[in-house]
Amino acid sequence: MVLRKARATISVNKGPRWELLVSATAVEALVGSLAYESASVLFANAFGVLIDETLMEIEAATTAQIFGAPYLYQLVLRAPISLLT
Repeated sequence: MVLRKARATISVNKGPRWELLVSATAVEALVGSLAYESASVLFANAFGVLIDETLMEIEAATTAQIFGAPYLYQLVLRAPISLLT
């Protein structure tokens, strides 16, 4: 996993954005163990991602593929507004 600050975008009343890069192997294991149909269903149903005791909202999820198989998931996360101060 890699967590990095997303490119700066100014959004009124919204927290900062982060990108989380996750191995497809780890995501597919989670999808299978929780009996979801796909990774997109898992991300759509999740409340968010917990990072250092902060629940980050999943704003977007995309996949990178090679030879038609996913190898990486990129999640765009948004921090809560309360973290702006």
